[in-house]
Amino acid sequence: MKVFLLAHNHVDSSLLTALSNYISPNGAIWVGKKGDWDTLGVESLIHFDSEDSLSAGKALSEYFSGEQVVIVGLEDLFSGEILSSFSSISCQGLVWGCHSFSKEDALVSLQKYGFGGKVLYTSKLGSGSVQFNSKFLDPGKPNLKQPDVISLDSSSSHSFTLLDFDSIPDEEKDISSSEIVVSGGRGIQGPEGFESLKKLAKKLDAAIGASRAVVDMGWIDYSHQVGQTGKSVMPKLYIAFGISGAVQHRAGMQNSSVIVAINTDRNAPIFDICDYGIVADWKEVLEKWVDS
Repeated sequence: MKVFLLAHNHVDSSLLTALSNYISPNGAIWVGKKGDWDTLGVESLIHFDSEDSLSAGKALSEYFSGEQVVIVGLEDLFSGEILSSFSSISCQGLVWGCHSFSKEDALVSLQKYGFGGKVLYTSKLGSGSVQFNSKFLDPGKPNLKQPDVISLDSSSSHSFTLLDFDSIPDEEKDISSSEIVVSGGRGIQGPEGFESLKKLAKKLDAAIGASRAVVDMGWIDYSHQVGQTGKSVMPKLYIAFGISGAVQHRAGMQNSSVIVAINTDRNAPIFDICDYGIVADWKEVLEKWVDS
C-alpha cells in the first residue's frame, strides 16, 4: 500500500507542506498548472496538467488500476471533486473530515469526530481516498526536494448525460461554497423570519442556512439544510439565529472557522461550540447588525 499527497494551486502551499510532513507520503499528485513542487518534500510526483477535476480522478483510477493506493487531500472543494471522482470510478472508499492519520502495515488508520464531537470514529482503509481537516495540522518548514515527474495524459475529457435540471435563483448562494453562512432555526418563529435573515445575508454576501426542524416544517427549502441529513459546511463565519444546536445540526457546521450563536436560551447546546455567544432576542441583534 502506497500513500500519495494530492496537491494543486487552489490551496495554500503551507497547508500542503504541513499535510506532507504529517502523512509522509510515498509520492505526490499535482493537478493543474505547475506550482511549488519542491515544497512537497517528495521524490516522485505525478502531474495531470488540467483543471478538469473529474477527468483527473478518472486518469488516476486508470493509472493506479490494480494497486493499493491511498490518496490524501485537504477539505477544499477542488480536492473533494478529484477524490470523489477517483473513488467512485475505482470503486474505492472515501473518508472525509479526518483529523488523525497513521500507517499500519497494509492499511491506514483514520480518526474523525461525529455527533457534534461526542463520538470518535476510527476507520481502516487499504485503498481509496481521504480528505483531511486542515485545522488539525501543525505548521512546519518544507523539506525541499525536486521530484522526478511523471506526466499523465490530460487531453481526454469526461462526458455525462444531463437527466434533470433545477435552477437556483441568482440571489441564493450555495451554502456549501459560501465563505459566510447565516442560518435560522425554530427560534426565528416562522418562514417570514428568513426574509429578515436575507437582509443580513445580502449585506454580508452570505448564504442562507437552516436547521432540519424548520425545513421539516416547510419554512424553507431543503437545499438550505445544514446538518447530518443536510449539507456539511465549513465557512469562515457561521451565524446561527435561534438554533438550539442539536447534535445532527452541529455535525454539519462545527468545522466552521468562527461560529456566532444568538439564542434566548443561555443553556442551548450551540453555546458549547460557538466562538461568540449572544443571549438575546434574535430580532434585536439582527436589526442592529443590518442597520450598522
